[in-house]
Amino acid sequence: MKIYKSTFKDIQSVVVDTGKLTAVFLPTEGGKMASLKSDGKEFLVQNPSEKFLHLSLDGSFEQTECAGFDDMFPTIDPTEIKEGSRKGLLYNDHGEVSRLKFDYQIDSDCLVMKTYSSRLNYSYEKRVCVDADGDIKIDYRVDNLSDDEFNCIWAGHALAVVDDGAEIITPFSDGDLVDLVSDPTEFYGKKGTRIKFDREMLKFSDTPRNCTYKLYFPQMLDGGEVGVKYADGVTLSMQFSEELKYLGLWIDDGGFKGYRCVGLEPCTRGYDTVYNAQQMGQYGGIKGNKTLEFSLRLTVK
Repeated sequence: MKIYKSTFKDIQSVVVDTGKLTAVFLPTEGGKMASLKSDGKEFLVQNPSEKFLHLSLDGSFEQTECAGFDDMFPTIDPTEIKEGSRKGLLYNDHGEVSRLKFDYQIDSDCLVMKTYSSRLNYSYEKRVCVDADGDIKIDYRVDNLSDDEFNCIWAGHALAVVDDGAEIITPFSDGDLVDLVSDPTEFYGKKGTRIKFDREMLKFSDTPRNCTYKLYFPQMLDGGEVGVKYADGVTLSMQFSEELKYLGLWIDDGGFKGYRCVGLEPCTRGYDTVYNAQQMGQYGGIKGNKTLEFSLRLTVK
C-alpha cells in the first residue's frame, strides 16, 4: 500500500495505491476521486480535455470536468434556502463541496482531507483508508457549526463507466416501485411518474439507446450495495453505511456527451433538492451543532 503526491492532468493529486486498486484524489477540487483503476481498467468516466476543467463557485457542473466521483453536498440541483440562519442563500448546482479546496495530510495509512464553508457554516472531513483486503474505505464527517438545523442532502456522484453487456447492481427487485425523476426522451415515461422497477432498465446492450434517465427508489434502506457487473465478470462494488438511507441512479446510455455510464448515488435523501425530498416524505438534515458521519467502501471483484 502506498499513498503519494502526483499530478492529474495539470493539477496536484494524491494517489492511494492499495495493491489492488489505484485511486486518484484531487484535494483542491472538492476532494473528488478523479480516477479508480484495477489491473489497468478505468472504472470512472474521464473527460477528454488535456487540462482539468475547474468548477468555480457559480459555475455550471455540466460545463466543467463532469467526470469521476464527486461528493454532492448540501444539494444536487441548485436550491434557495427558505428557513433558518441560511435563509436566502443558494445551494449551488451539484453542491458546494465539489467546488471547495481541501487541506490534506497523509496520516499513517490514510489520506485525510478537510475543508470549511464560511458561507454555509459547516466543516467537512473525508478520510480515505485501505483495509486488509486492499479495498478503499472512505469515512465522512460533516459538522453543522450553526445552532439551527442544516437542511441538507449528501449524495454520492460516482460516474461509473459501463460497456456492452454491463448491468447495474442494486438492492432492489423486479416489481419494486421506483420514481422516474428525469427522462427527457420519455424512454420509460414522463418525468415524475412512479413505475414498477424492471431490471432490464439497468442493462446495457451492444447498441446505445441514446437516452438518459434518472431513478430514485422511495424505499428506505439500512445501508446497502450498488455497483456495476461487467460482461467480463468483473464487478465494481460500492457498499454504503446505514446513514445513507436512499438510492438514486442516473443512467446515460449515449444520450449525454456520448457517454455510457451510470451515476451511483447513495444518499441521505433523494430527489435532488431538500424541498423535493420533503414533498416525497423524506426529511432530515443535521441538527444544530451536531455531526453527520457515514462511510463508503469501494472494491473490485
